[in-house]
Amino acid sequence: MILSGLGMFLFLASIFFIGNKRSTYLLVVAYFLPFVDLWITPSSFGNLSVFDGVTIVSVVLFFRDLISLNKGNKLYVLYSLLFLIVVLLGSLSSEFRVWSLFHIPPIITPFIFAALLLRELKENPFFISKLITALKTSAWVGIFFIAMQLLFGIGFTQYENLNPNVINGAGFRYPGFFMDTQVNGSFMAMIAPLFLVNFYKPSSPAFKNYYQFAIMMLAVLLAGSRSPLLGLGAAIVFLTIFVGGNFRPVFLIFTILAVVMAFVFIDYIPIFKRFGELNDSLSFRASLWADAWKIFYKEYALGIGVENYQQYIMKYSQDQFLTLDDNEILYLMQPENGYLKWLVEFGIFGTILLFLLILAPVVNVFHHYFNGKKVEILFFFIAPIVSWLISFTSLYTLYDKRLLDLLIAYLSVLIAYPRGFVLEDE
Repeated sequence: MILSGLGMFLFLASIFFIGNKRSTYLLVVAYFLPFVDLWITPSSFGNLSVFDGVTIVSVVLFFRDLISLNKGNKLYVLYSLLFLIVVLLGSLSSEFRVWSLFHIPPIITPFIFAALLLRELKENPFFISKLITALKTSAWVGIFFIAMQLLFGIGFTQYENLNPNVINGAGFRYPGFFMDTQVNGSFMAMIAPLFLVNFYKPSSPAFKNYYQFAIMMLAVLLAGSRSPLLGLGAAIVFLTIFVGGNFRPVFLIFTILAVVMAFVFIDYIPIFKRFGELNDSLSFRASLWADAWKIFYKEYALGIGVENYQQYIMKYSQDQFLTLDDNEILYLMQPENGYLKWLVEFGIFGTILLFLLILAPVVNVFHHYFNGKKVEILFFFIAPIVSWLISFTSLYTLYDKRLLDLLIAYLSVLIAYPRGFVLEDE
């Protein structure tokens, strides 16, 4: 709670001393990304985070920017409004109405962040450079946390309790500035392609781009999560296909080194051992997925209401729990699959609208690419989305505002610059 209060204070101080500007809010979120998911209200009052708090304040400060944003983005505004209507209707019709309604504000605040970011990008094209610098800075904070955990142990954290997956039979997995190692792996896999961005020659990153990318890739390995590593691998393949240049020989070398590392360090890096346990993980998840499908079939239109998954299984499917070290029972908040979480809580209509919001900007970029536009630079913002889409199959990661903000930042860039962009000074 102290850190949460400090986060709110830093935001208000930034507005006061730096300037009451839209860019101040956006850069505060980007630079302090490691800490924006700290809660300022308890779960019974919606689990509002520092991000939600500063965004709600920003609604008051930048209200005019919000109500005039729809120029040029009418389709995305329509998708967003329809999704929020579906969420509201699903919550009102749910069995756990009050609980669900309290959790709607954290669903709205990311759309406000996206609206303000889109306006800033369109009115100030050079803001993209500042945004990338801020996000990279947050990534280095993540590397610092992992380095401290390697030196001093996993007790170096901002959380009182870490997810049980930090320790398993294969050894430690490192959560960085997160509570959960899988989320840390997903974050690092999503931000790694950003270090390959070279505005001058997209297909020929400099040496520093590659070694910084390699450090982020090592962070994914230390997080010990398989699906983020697979997602990062898919992102690399995506870039080698669509960007080309010196990516192909360089990443062929990367692949060879990764295979060699897997064999040489199999006894030292837990993630390589965990691939041998894949069948056990799939068996556990398959039972959860089967139960989630049953819930979806019952409420397929509007879902059971936002953040009602745990409430629902505590009443109707009480075998979905984990036993902690102190024999405490923890009921699951999601079915170990992000897409099923959407289907269960938002129904088919809400899920389709979310897919439209995420995939429409990507499809639009490819439309320009196949029509001869030079949009290669934008593939560096699509690659992290490819990585996230794969890792989302094994865990619902968007409950964490840090990953959600990253995803929104990438999508906003694709929407703001669908035909690519050229900066005179990187």
